[in-house]
Amino acid sequence: MKLYSPDQIELARHRIADDPSAKKIANGTITRADEWLRRDDELIRNLMPEATVPRTWTVNFVTGCPIHGSGPKGFGGYAQGGWQHDPFESKWQVTCGVGGESYPSNDFGAFYDGGMVDRDLLTGDYPDDGWGWKSEDSAYRHWFIAYCCNSTWQAVVSGLSDLAHAYLLTGNVEYGHKGLVILDRLSEVYPDLNYAKQSMYALEFSPGYTGKMFDLISESGNARKLCEAVDILREAIPGDPTYGATEEETRRKIESGIVAASLEGVYQGQVRSNYGGHQEALLLAAIVSNDERELDRAVEWVLNNTGEATKLKEMLTHFDGYIFRDKAAHAEGINFALDNLIFREGIGWESSPSYNNGWVVHLTNIAEMLSPLGVNLWDRPKFRRMYRWAVEMRCIDEFIPAVGDAGSATGCMVGLGTGTLRKAYRATRDPFIGELLRRQKQGLYDYESLFQKIEVPDANKDGLAELKQLTEKSHLMGGYGLA
Repeated sequence: MKLYSPDQIELARHRIADDPSAKKIANGTITRADEWLRRDDELIRNLMPEATVPRTWTVNFVTGCPIHGSGPKGFGGYAQGGWQHDPFESKWQVTCGVGGESYPSNDFGAFYDGGMVDRDLLTGDYPDDGWGWKSEDSAYRHWFIAYCCNSTWQAVVSGLSDLAHAYLLTGNVEYGHKGLVILDRLSEVYPDLNYAKQSMYALEFSPGYTGKMFDLISESGNARKLCEAVDILREAIPGDPTYGATEEETRRKIESGIVAASLEGVYQGQVRSNYGGHQEALLLAAIVSNDERELDRAVEWVLNNTGEATKLKEMLTHFDGYIFRDKAAHAEGINFALDNLIFREGIGWESSPSYNNGWVVHLTNIAEMLSPLGVNLWDRPKFRRMYRWAVEMRCIDEFIPAVGDAGSATGCMVGLGTGTLRKAYRATRDPFIGELLRRQKQGLYDYESLFQKIEVPDANKDGLAELKQLTEKSHLMGGYGLA
C-alpha cells in the first residue's frame, strides 16, 4: 500500500477501538459499506453499464419535466432540479419531483440487454434509447437514461470508497471482496469512458467539452477516489481468488484499467479541475502505480508542464450562443504557476475566494506527496503566502467580499480546514499557520482525520503579531486588486 503507512492504519484502528468520536466516524462508513455486503456479486457487476450509455447530471437544462416544466417554484430557478433516482430500485427509471411520474416510457433494460439495437422496444409517449427523448416543439432532449446512468455511477463510486475505507479500518475480507467485484468490472469499462462522445453536455450544451465517467472537473476527484480504492483493495487480492487466473493477473487488470487510464486521462486533458485538482489526481495515481517511470513523468508534469496555456480552446454553449475561450492555464506546472498564476498575496487568478481556497487545499496535498520524493514546495515564499490571503481579506473578522461566485449579497467566509492546516504546520512549523490551526476545531471530525496525528500548537507571539498585522488595519491587496 502506497497511500497509508502501517503506523497510520494502526493509529486509526486504535482510535476506533478507544475513541467514541472515531468510532462514530467509522460506523458511518461501515454502515454504508454493509449495504453492499447484502448485494449479490452478479447484481453489483450488472449495475455498471457499458461505456456506450451516455451520462448527464440533468434531465433537461432548459424546460425541466415534459409535463410539469420546472415546477411551481422553479427549483430555485433551475429546470434540472427535483428529479429522483434509485439505481437499486428502478435502475432505468427517473421520477419527476413534481408529479411523481417516471420516465422513460419504454423498458430500457430490455433494450440494453438486446444490445441497444431493437427499436421496436422504444415504446410509449416518452421513449429513450439512451440518447434522450425529444419532443417535436423543443430543440433540447430529455435525457432520462443518461441521468439514470450518471446517478448509478455516482452510487457505485461512493460504494467503492466506503468498501475500501471499511476494509482499511477493519481488515474484514468481506469488504475487500465486494470492492474487488466493483474494481474488476470498472477496469473493463473505465478506459472507454469518454464524456466528449457520451454526454448531454458535449452534445447539446458545449461541443468539445470532455471528461471520462463524469465531466472533466468532477473527474479529478473521481480519479483520486478510484485510485485510492485500487491502492487499498489490491491488498485483498491474495485472499480472494474470485477473479483472474492468478493474483498478478487480477492486479494488472485493475491497475491497467483504472490507474493507467486515470494517468492518461490527465495527460490527454480529459481530467481537468480548478488548479491543483488534476495535478493532485495525477500524482496520486502515479504513486499508486508503483512504477518509478510513471512517477518521474508525473512529477515532471506537475512541476514543469507548460505551453498548454497558449492553445486557445473555444467552447460554444448552444443554450445561449455564448463562446467561452479557455487558455487552459490550469495545466501549467507549479514552478511556473507560483509566479504566473498566483498574485503576490498568494491568491490565484481565478478571482473567486472559494475557488482559490480549493487551490490551497490541493497544493497542500501535492506538497505533502512531493516531500518524500525530495521536492520541497513548503519553503517557497509564494507557497507560504497562500495560507495568508483568506485571513487578510476578512472584514471585521465576519465576512469576505463576495467576489466572483463566492457567497451571496451578504458576503461569505472562506478559510482553510483543520486537516489542511495540520499538514502545513507539520511540514513548516510556521508560527502564523500554527496560530490559525490553534484557533480551529480540534479532535477527530472526518475519515481523513483518523489517520492524522493531532497537534495543537501553543500560542506564538510571532504568529499572533502577523495575524494582527494582516487583520487590524485597512490596507491594499494590490496584486489581487482589492482594498
